[in-house]
Amino acid sequence: NYDANATNSEALLRWLIDKRYTESTSTLLTADFIMQGSMGMLAGGDAAWAFGYERRDYNLETKTPALPGPTAANAMTNIHNGSLYPCDIPRNNATKAGRDACASNPVGLFMFLAPTFESDQDQTVDSLFAEFALPITDEFDMQIALRYEDYGTVDSVDPKVVMRWSPTDDITLRFTGQTTFRAPHPDEVWDKRYTQLSFVNQTGAFKAVDITGNPNLDPEEATTYNVGIITDFGTDNWTATVDYYNFEFDNPIIFENHQQLADAYAKGGASRAAIVSQIYGPENVNNGTFDADEIGRIKSNFVNGPQTDTDGVDIFVKYEDAYADGIMAVGVEAAYVIDYSVAAYSIDGVQVAGAYECAGFFNINNTCRSMPDLKAKAFLNYTTDEHNLYGAVNYISSYQDRRGSGMLGRVVEIAPHTTVDATYTYSWDDFNMSFSVYNLTDELPPFAYWEMSYDPNTHSPLGRFIKVGFTYNMQ
Repeated sequence: NYDANATNSEALLRWLIDKRYTESTSTLLTADFIMQGSMGMLAGGDAAWAFGYERRDYNLETKTPALPGPTAANAMTNIHNGSLYPCDIPRNNATKAGRDACASNPVGLFMFLAPTFESDQDQTVDSLFAEFALPITDEFDMQIALRYEDYGTVDSVDPKVVMRWSPTDDITLRFTGQTTFRAPHPDEVWDKRYTQLSFVNQTGAFKAVDITGNPNLDPEEATTYNVGIITDFGTDNWTATVDYYNFEFDNPIIFENHQQLADAYAKGGASRAAIVSQIYGPENVNNGTFDADEIGRIKSNFVNGPQTDTDGVDIFVKYEDAYADGIMAVGVEAAYVIDYSVAAYSIDGVQVAGAYECAGFFNINNTCRSMPDLKAKAFLNYTTDEHNLYGAVNYISSYQDRRGSGMLGRVVEIAPHTTVDATYTYSWDDFNMSFSVYNLTDELPPFAYWEMSYDPNTHSPLGRFIKVGFTYNMQ
């Protein structure tokens, strides 16, 4: 029953839609100075040293210019400025007293489309390092390094040791151990917010999650090591490496998972009391008087999260030999996550979220990414003077969706996924032309109980796609 006489005018439509304009500029200036030299002879060769200094100046600036809107009746383009328009009711933004009243929860005029706050943030890092290369014998060498970093408010000294030992001609063992240090990024300590939309189980809908900086963050620290073996099995054809890694993170800098906060609120009691100021309900109240299915917004703070430990194994095996007029290579590589465990998270001594394992799980409702425990690839490559043919079979293991396990009363798994890729390259003189087909058999991503029925953090929805490339070498 469309009636053209009742159509809204173009002027009205333009007036209904305001423009938001933001300018963001980031700059990084790096200066370094390095000295190096020889320390004399050891049994395995010349020992060497290096000393250096590095300075990094980082600046991040955000502005909301006050430019004219689409029409004379529209607001200026800084209508999303969270300092000028923090209130959801327009008339409350007209006075300083009104703006101050909204400052503790500045949702802005556009609800889901969160306000933007102007900023001009700087971070300067000064670093000193020393490194020594020590060929102790022909079979054993090591490197020792020490790095000092000063962020102005915090600093750190981190050592690193690398050792390599070849007990036989066909076996090499290697070890790396070090500590690392990461100070908070300016965005992580700035006491303003940015907002994303996230699904909240208790409401059955997407809600605004305000991720807010924390000026009291401590640096993140980690102790890491890996042990590996390299071998050619005493031949010219084989290459194999196996590496085991282990990382221990203390005070990891994360932002709180919104679903863990909502679950704590729904649990009630001490858990609700610990996070009640971060959960907003009808009319933006945050006094804990409303039910969990009435949650409207969640404030998620950057925090020093619980201790996180992970370890795993990386494997690479390749066999290569002459075939016909070219070289044939076949191999496999795999990455297996043995463990990725996160300790319980507490606020003021009250547990908000229990400890959990991430490896082998979808991890939608916690701070981890989706994490199938095994990813592998088998490949075949044949090369001649002019032709190169490459094929690969990619495999991602199944992993469990804990949400489905609870709601349906049974284990819900996201199925394993296998795809095939192929590339042909023809080379002549300084030219290369390639033709690639990815996901040759046009496999769909496995089903997941999520927005688009698949896991976008792990799988691609594109199906089969083709790529044609052309390269000219100007050297």
